[in-house]
This record gives sequence, C-alpha cells and structure tokens, in this order.
Amino acid sequence: MKSKLTKLLALCFIASMLLTACTGGGETVNPSDKPTTSPQATEKPAETEDTLEEIDYWSRYDEPVTVRFAVLGAEDGFSWSDNIWTQAWKEQFNIETEIMWNTGTTEAYQTKFAMAMLTGDLPDYMYLTAGQFKQLYEAGHLADITEAYDKYIYPHLKQTVFEANEGMQDIAFIDGKRYGIATEGINNSYTRLIYIRKDYMEKVGAQVPKTTEELIELGKKFVDAGLAKYALPLIGKVTTEAYSDIRAIANGFGVYPGIWVDDGNGGMMYGSIDPKMEGVLNIYRDLYKQGYIDPTFPSAVGDNLTQQILNGEVGILTGEFWVATWPLPQLLDEEGKVVDWEIINVLPSENNTNHKYQAFGSPADTKFVAVRAGYEHPDAIMKLINHRHAMLDDPDMAITEFHSIKDENGNEIGNHMRCPIREYFNSPFTNQLTSPAVTEAIDTGNLDALVSPHDKLQYENVTNYLKAVEAGDIEGMNYGWAVYKLFYGEDSVFGLFHKNFTNNLYFWDLRDKTTENYERLWGTMQQYENTFYVNYISGSEDTTFAQFVQEWNDMGGELITYELNH
Repeated sequence: MKSKLTKLLALCFIASMLLTACTGGGETVNPSDKPTTSPQATEKPAETEDTLEEIDYWSRYDEPVTVRFAVLGAEDGFSWSDNIWTQAWKEQFNIETEIMWNTGTTEAYQTKFAMAMLTGDLPDYMYLTAGQFKQLYEAGHLADITEAYDKYIYPHLKQTVFEANEGMQDIAFIDGKRYGIATEGINNSYTRLIYIRKDYMEKVGAQVPKTTEELIELGKKFVDAGLAKYALPLIGKVTTEAYSDIRAIANGFGVYPGIWVDDGNGGMMYGSIDPKMEGVLNIYRDLYKQGYIDPTFPSAVGDNLTQQILNGEVGILTGEFWVATWPLPQLLDEEGKVVDWEIINVLPSENNTNHKYQAFGSPADTKFVAVRAGYEHPDAIMKLINHRHAMLDDPDMAITEFHSIKDENGNEIGNHMRCPIREYFNSPFTNQLTSPAVTEAIDTGNLDALVSPHDKLQYENVTNYLKAVEAGDIEGMNYGWAVYKLFYGEDSVFGLFHKNFTNNLYFWDLRDKTTENYERLWGTMQQYENTFYVNYISGSEDTTFAQFVQEWNDMGGELITYELNH
C-alpha cells in the first residue's frame, strides 16, 4: 500500500510540473474578472475581425445554467462540485456544476458509464472513446454542436489544439454535422527510453552503448560484476507495461509489438505477430535460461520492480518518460544524493538500418468531447472548455492558482487535477517545445525564448536545480533532479523527443478505425498474446511462435486484419 501511495504522490507531483500553465507572468487576473488577451493574442485574419467582435467568449448568463458531469476520480479532501474551478465558473459565467456521480477507478467509471449509455441518463458533458461516440450517435444521444463549436470555441484553442493539424476534426462530423470535438489520436511523441545507472557504467569501465546488442551485453556485465541482479527488467505484463516491457528491445530490432504496421503489400499487419518477433522472444528466453532475467517475472508486478530498483538490483531500465520522476529519484547513494542515470533513446540493432521510434496512439484512438442530446446550452460547455484551456495553457491568460498552489505546510496542491473537466486541452507537444526553450534561456540568457507559462515554470525549476548544485544543497539537488533530466539539454528526455520528432523518426500505429469484431475480441486476444509471450520466455510451454500466430489468427486475428484493411 505504501509503495502505491508513494507512486501516486510522485505522479501527481510530476503531473503538476508537466501539464502546462503554472506561472503566467505579468499581472494576475482575478477569476471573477473577464479574461483578457494581449494585442498579439487578438490578431486575426481581416475577414474574421467583425465576426469575432460580435462574440464574447467569456460572457455571463443572466440566469443560472447548470452543467452535469460524471467524473473519474475520488474526492480526496476536496469537492468536485465546489472548488476553484466551479467557483470561477459561477462567478465568470453564472454556470453551476452538478456531479451526477464519480468513481475512484477507471473500471468502476466505465461500468457506470456503460449503464448510463443503456438508460440514456447521461451527463451533459462527455468524454468518449470512438466506440462510445459511435454507439451514442446511433442511439440518438449526441447533440449537434456544429454551431456551438464554430461560434463559441475561442481562436487560441482552435488554432493551437483542436485545429492544429489540417483535417484532424473531420472524424467528428457525421453527414455534415459536428457531433463531437476530436482529441488525442496520434498527437504525441512519447516513446520508450533506456535508463542506465552511471555509477555502474563507471565501475565496469563501460561507455554508453550504441546498439541493442551492446546494451544487452552491458546489462549482463553489470550482473557478472555483482552490481545488478538482472540484466533487463521484466514483469508479468511483458507487452504492455510502460515500466519494463519488451517494446524497447523489440523496436531496436525493427519490431513494433502492440500496433499495426505496414505489411509490405499495401496493407496492415499486427506487429506482435511479425516473424522477427520470434527472434526478440528468443533473446529474452536465452537471458532467462542464463539467469539474467528475474525468475519470478511471470507473477511480478510494478511494485516488485520498484523494490528491485531501490535495492540496487537493476542497472538498466526500459520505460516511459515518467520513470525519471518516479521511482528513480527515490534511490539515493551513500552521500544522500539521487543516483544518476544516463537516459538515451531506444537503440538500433547492428543490422537495423531504418531505425524508428514507436510512439503511442493511432488515428483510431481518437477520443471525443460530446454533449448530451437535448441539453439546452451546448454553448455553456464550449465556454467551460475555453476556460479550462485559457487558465492552464494560454500564455496571455493563464493564472497560476488554477494549476497549483501551496498549502500551509508548503506542499503542492494540484488544482488542475480538481476540475470536473479532467481532460487537458493543450498542445500534445508542450513538453517537447519547452525543453529547447528552457535550454536556450539557460545557455544564452535569452529569456524571450520562454513563451508559455510552462516554459517559465520549467526554466525556474531547472535554474533552481543548477543553483542547488552550485551551492552543494543536496536537498535542492534531489528535489530538482527529475525536472533537470526532463527539460535541460538536447539529450534530456523531452530534448530527445523533440529532436526525434523534428527529424521524422517516429512510427505510429497505422490502424485508422475500429470494428465491432475488434471491440468484441481485442481484449481477449491481447491477454492471450501476453500469456504466450510469458510462457515462451519462461519455457513453461512448448507452443512455437508459428503455432501462436496460427492460434491468434483463428481467435479472430485473421478476421480483424481483413476488416481493418477493407
């Protein structure tokens, strides 16, 4: 329980640092005042000036308007219906908030929402998967929001998020009418990363590896030298665990598990059944046989791996960016300093001449903001979406307090996580753009490079870390280590992501739609895939990779592949 709480607190802390908008700079705006914009922010094409002057995106209703929400998240010492956000909505717009229900887990939320879809007792504001969007449209439960969106979503939000890429909103239209606002999809550039303990490299006299093969040998060298206990981390979810799965090694050999890839014949195939995947599994199986993989990995969970890290048993990690925020800063050396890790991109294998990084998301993963059919004020929901974005992500309008404040003990309170609208309507590349801005400002002194509130916040955080290093302030160094690793330099986490994206080195899931059979069968097929991989690596069954592929096809893979390609 304690480790889970520690992880939650750490992730909440880093969320407050990574999700944009904290220090807006300039004058602080009272939440009850009408938000203002600078001359630069209001510059529009000439043909739209007259139209925009007629619309007040921040106007107040004469009579109270109520918006009903269903919220994923427990009330932990606060109220979803009475907080900084709902109070500002009442003051600014005369909009009152009603929470129909809230849940503490995703599973519970989806169960309750599925029941709401059946009964039609839906919240006014909804955030939907593609499947839910389709079902609710066909049942007549979605409002036509064409006019409300066109008229009331304010320009900065349209230009920087919802319409940042040409055609990204096309999927929200049915028969020429808009029934939702499309979000997410492939609009991010997060990949797996590799983390290597620097002190272990120094002790074995090793340099940073340049190929996947060198990385694996380094992991074995750590074990042979009595430093680490395992060469590569692995736990039970070998295909989907962002903390330690096989994706990084597979990508190095040009294999992309869990997503749909080009089959070389003008169509798509599922990456996990790529024939090259057998070679990757054989690498892990050999490491397992030789004792370089945790023998208990089939039943291990994230907490087990965390303990191994904190016990010094892990010298190499393969995971997402947040690993730099937790648990790595919890591991201290003899002097009480955070143990330093080298953070690098996924490495190509020796024969991989077309190396790409597997990013997250696909066009089919698009989610939708939608409004309940029959709700009388879809414009009110547009105003709340505007406000959420403006307070957190508009450089000219953001207010620090909506992001976070300090309590009487100096602890950070993430107000951005207490908004009934839980979604972040910001640029998916915020962190990647902040990294070069922070680096330039620190290296050159050019503070004009800091454009957004997020830029300014991370600049302050990194600057404080560097001051702590200069002063020998161990507490300050430990506090700022993660942010420094995330944002400063082209080889920081987000510096790497920015460099990879600008050099067109990403590879996204090609799947651009879903089908009824996909929705019905996919969960079971993913479970079978993971079970086979675990058993294959651990040698607990005799099923061959070819037999697995055949069984996968027979379970519905062949049918789904056909449907997705036609």
